[in-house]
Amino acid sequence: MHLRAWAFLIVFGVVLFVVVLRMERPHRPPKVKAPEPAGSHVEMPPPLEAPWGPPSVPDSDLPANVDDVLAKKCRRCHGSPTRHSAPFPLYTWADTRGQHHGRLIVERIGWAVETGFMPNLIPANPPVERLTDAEKQVLLAWVAAGGPRAKPTAHRAPARE
Repeated sequence: MHLRAWAFLIVFGVVLFVVVLRMERPHRPPKVKAPEPAGSHVEMPPPLEAPWGPPSVPDSDLPANVDDVLAKKCRRCHGSPTRHSAPFPLYTWADTRGQHHGRLIVERIGWAVETGFMPNLIPANPPVERLTDAEKQVLLAWVAAGGPRAKPTAHRAPARE
């Protein structure tokens, strides 16, 4: 009889467990995430940059069209002093003959323009502008020609009296 008592308790426990599981419980509303405050994710533009160095220098020995592209699009960072982690200035023909990571800078200019690595579109104010196709062609043609110096202008001798 002792075994019957245990069997009864086990059966009663299972029935009670099933009844409790099937009981209707009050439904809790699903947790709703509180809405984010309006405007909390509005990114502010970076602060306006201070003016940078001169766009050009006299007697740069760079061809005029190359100097123009560098002045418009590159010297904002590759100026004096350099900005935005630019590793070298690009003001003169001599600057393009320096070495950077074992290669001539003029070769690096060609690689950076051809691959689209430059200009680096960093968040800046005013925004950094991409090179136009015409500007790319000017730089790539100059690099392909070996990055020659500008043709010297003929200096006239002073007139004799």
